[in-house]
Amino acid sequence: MITIIKKYSPVILLLFLPACSLWNNFTTFFNLYYNTRELYYEVQEDMANLTKDPFQLKEPAATPQIKNKLTKLQEKTSRILQHQSESAFFDDAVFISGWAFYTNGDYLRAIRKFQELLSLGNEDYELLANMYIGKSELQIRNFASGIAILHEVRDSAVAQDNKDILKDVYKTIIGYHIDRQEYDIAVNQAKKLIEISNDNKLNAQVAYRIGLIYLENDNEEEAISAFESVLNYSPDFTTEFESRFEIAKLMKKLGNIEESRSMFNRLYNEGKYSTYWGDVYYELGLIEYEDNNFDKAFDMFSNVNVLYPTSKGAMEAQLMMGEIMRNVYADYDSAKVYYDKVKGSNTTPEIKAKAEQYSQSIMRYISLKENIIKTERQITYKLEPQEFARDSLAYLRFLAKSKDENREDFSPTSFIDTTQLALSDTSGISDTTGIVPSDTLFAQTTYDFSFDDDYVIEQQPVYPQISLDSLESKIATHYFTLGNLFFTDMMRPDSAYFYYNLILENYPNFTHKPRVLFALGTYYETNDQVEKAKELYSIVYDEYKTHPIANEAAKKLSKPLLRTESDPALEDYLLAEELIEISDYDSAIFLLDEIIQKYPESVYKAKSLYTIGWLYENEVGQPDSAISYYQKLLEEYRYSDFALVVIDKVNIFNAEQEKILREKKEAEKLSTQAAPLSDHVDQSDTTNIPGAQIENLEELSEPVDTTRLKE
Repeated sequence: MITIIKKYSPVILLLFLPACSLWNNFTTFFNLYYNTRELYYEVQEDMANLTKDPFQLKEPAATPQIKNKLTKLQEKTSRILQHQSESAFFDDAVFISGWAFYTNGDYLRAIRKFQELLSLGNEDYELLANMYIGKSELQIRNFASGIAILHEVRDSAVAQDNKDILKDVYKTIIGYHIDRQEYDIAVNQAKKLIEISNDNKLNAQVAYRIGLIYLENDNEEEAISAFESVLNYSPDFTTEFESRFEIAKLMKKLGNIEESRSMFNRLYNEGKYSTYWGDVYYELGLIEYEDNNFDKAFDMFSNVNVLYPTSKGAMEAQLMMGEIMRNVYADYDSAKVYYDKVKGSNTTPEIKAKAEQYSQSIMRYISLKENIIKTERQITYKLEPQEFARDSLAYLRFLAKSKDENREDFSPTSFIDTTQLALSDTSGISDTTGIVPSDTLFAQTTYDFSFDDDYVIEQQPVYPQISLDSLESKIATHYFTLGNLFFTDMMRPDSAYFYYNLILENYPNFTHKPRVLFALGTYYETNDQVEKAKELYSIVYDEYKTHPIANEAAKKLSKPLLRTESDPALEDYLLAEELIEISDYDSAIFLLDEIIQKYPESVYKAKSLYTIGWLYENEVGQPDSAISYYQKLLEEYRYSDFALVVIDKVNIFNAEQEKILREKKEAEKLSTQAAPLSDHVDQSDTTNIPGAQIENLEELSEPVDTTRLKE
């Protein structure tokens, strides 16, 4: 919000500085004043060159170089003020001093200096000083007094026809209302500024800002009109391009695809916009993507990266390439590669956040698939114990090939629960490789082990310690979580439908069946199959009245919410609330955890999960524990109001954890590239070698407080 003051000859004073009589002390003091004035001009130009939205309320921070100049400017004005209170330079110096304080972000001292200027009674400075006082009040967040002062300045400037002051104060008022999200008032003030301004460059910027405000409020038609009006003035290069660019995007949003494509092509073919070609080509790629021309879109996004790697569109194109791989081709490994490139780039925080979120979705998908495979294999072990023996032998083969059997503590029997191997006398298998001695582990079995020599497993098989029913429930839970992931994060509703339906067909007694029914109803609703959706919602509402999801179904059906006063968990939950009131958080968490365990179908289970997470986050100070409960909440109550509150926290936390892990891996990679150990470690001293003197670890470790662990 800086007024650029023009340079004049030494005998003419500054614009906005009052006319003075001829300087009677010209010879003695003019050089000091002249140098002060020239430095003031210089700093003004430096500040004007800083990138700043003309309607941004917060003033830009001065660079260190500018701060140094401001310090010198204060020194010079101080000399004038100390020695020449009666001179013609005094009022000018007070103003420049106040301006320097304002520009340096010292708003309280700026206010005092401008009030001092007003006390001098110089009418030529009255509007200017009051304007900066109003601006300073806004910067220190005294909004009521600041905006009141600026309104008075505006009205006085109108009465005096002072258009320079009027333009400055209008820009500040508009910025204030934008910052407060009072968009209607901001638009009204912006239109009044255009009415009084004869500055066509400024008018173009104002019209562009009006377009952005309409865009922010989803008023596309008015936004197009405002952006088109920009071209009626004299916009600078950037404002002209941005206006045409936004019009083309809005045409696409309103369904005028061909007109949008034509506009973008014109922008691309105009040589003067070559610096923006990457962004334009990216938008053309989006048009092809939304027109389901996925192969062509992918090629166009790829070209953006190759031809315009420094453009903003380059990283957005990488993101879209990941989207195509993820949502169209289901190539999740390739998609993650593109997302990780965006995460490691210098793009905007918004784009990086999207990449982090999408990458996390893929990691969750991979983890769920791995868990499903492991659990399915454990079910096989329960049904066919010889398969556990087969996999155990294959794992031993892996160890043997890795020469791990040469360790002193290596024992084949230490890796296999041999008591499980005699549970069945089904088809035999025998080891013909000679890797495992016949008088060790497999001498205890009745099996004749025989299978392909190349059958090797790199992870130790684990025989399940839980029942078959529990394993099947675990599989169903994984399927449900996977279905939710496909529906909400992976943007593949048909895959979600597959898993929801799979649960209903194969696991009819699944604990969370009402949630599956509700999720399936949501799938039908999003596919405009309203009757099928209502049918499923009605089943949830009628048959699972005590389940938390029943009230969500009630909302969908516009039926009365179910009463929860008779819920057996209500009394415990109210007691937990009382404990929270007296700050007994440990007891409250214990009681809420009991609700979760004892009343899995209660409407208070979701609330308990959320409350425990909230307590860990805000009162106990254990964010990791908070996230753990928030994640459980998302897994089991994806569509609840509580889930909407925590989902962003969980996504941000997971993204940060992945970032930390990635940085750790990069650090380890760098450490392995360092000089060989022999260059830094005395070979006779093994105390610094990882893994050496393992027997001394107990001496180095502190005793474990088992009581605390139990707590």
